[in-house]
Amino acid sequence: MSNAIFAEADTWEQLPFLEVFSTVSDKPYQVTTSEYYDSGAYEVVDQGKNDIVGYNNDASKVFNSVPIIVYGDHTTIIKYRNTPFIVGGDGVKLLTTHTQNDLRYLYYALCQFNIQPEGYKRHFSIVKSLYIPLPSVEQQHIIAQTLATIDLKIHKETDILEQLLLQKKALLQQLFI
Repeated sequence: MSNAIFAEADTWEQLPFLEVFSTVSDKPYQVTTSEYYDSGAYEVVDQGKNDIVGYNNDASKVFNSVPIIVYGDHTTIIKYRNTPFIVGGDGVKLLTTHTQNDLRYLYYALCQFNIQPEGYKRHFSIVKSLYIPLPSVEQQHIIAQTLATIDLKIHKETDILEQLLLQKKALLQQLFI
């Protein structure tokens, strides 16, 4: 990523959250925790840490208007989804942009604010008070693509680490049996 983009950061426009984002009703796409299954046709996404919390087969509940940002109102966890899914439980805000901004860039911008949960309460009022830094759309694309590439590498390296830890565990078990 060009350092020139960062050099211009202090000149980026700062817009109020509500001028950049709009919410999408998630009620028609929700299932309860009792409707999460170990397998199924559609992924269920909630406000928890895991990307996917289960599966469901109800095609009428699938949210298809992706990409979308999933914001955990109680947890402050933010997820970017670019594949259809079913909303799990309550407390999720689905965010999109009603402008021409790059939604993935906006996801990274929201993550940067790092809002910490203050117990089990609604946090969206805090998010709504934010000002979002907006470079040009072209710069947004470059930033989003660069960060997405890094995320992919982190994911791959994490998978490798998990495999090595399992291998180590298996070797230790063989050694001390």
